[in-house]
Amino acid sequence: MNSKQIIGSYTAKGTGYNQIDKRPVDKYKAFWNIPDSVCKTLKLYTGEIKPTKSKNLKDPRRMFLNEIDKNKVDELINYFSENKTLIFSDILRGRGGLAADWFLVTRKNGDIIDWILKDINFVCNFFAQGTVAITERGNLKVGRMTVQRKGGTPDPMSLQFKINPLDLFASFQVNKTD
Repeated sequence: MNSKQIIGSYTAKGTGYNQIDKRPVDKYKAFWNIPDSVCKTLKLYTGEIKPTKSKNLKDPRRMFLNEIDKNKVDELINYFSENKTLIFSDILRGRGGLAADWFLVTRKNGDIIDWILKDINFVCNFFAQGTVAITERGNLKVGRMTVQRKGGTPDPMSLQFKINPLDLFASFQVNKTD
């Protein structure tokens, strides 16, 4: 029996949104066997493939998902819906010898610090709850996780996965008696 346990740890304050993972689209393609057509849509979204039309785009360097052909976006939504379990496992748990067994979130509010420790399977299921959809701003929402273009430096065209680890506190109901 293996007694080694790995804990993924996140500290959150304020709004709490944390980048969980970011890589170029082709890295995710290799992990998850993403079809070429879905990869092309993701690369238009990240700006790795430059838009051929620039009229009426929010940003001429890339396309938001609500600016891309609906059929292509529907294919992307279907792919993420069908592979949600694999995606959440890879993004939150990881792979190999350093795959997390537990997920620890610490929360700081002024001088008060508290924490929550959850089994990684619970965490993956918790954040996977919900549909796969395009947000009003043209980003991808997969359950409780946001997928967006990284932006900034050093890798502005990577795909970025973000969660609010503070949401886990809502999963824990404290029973107080007076």
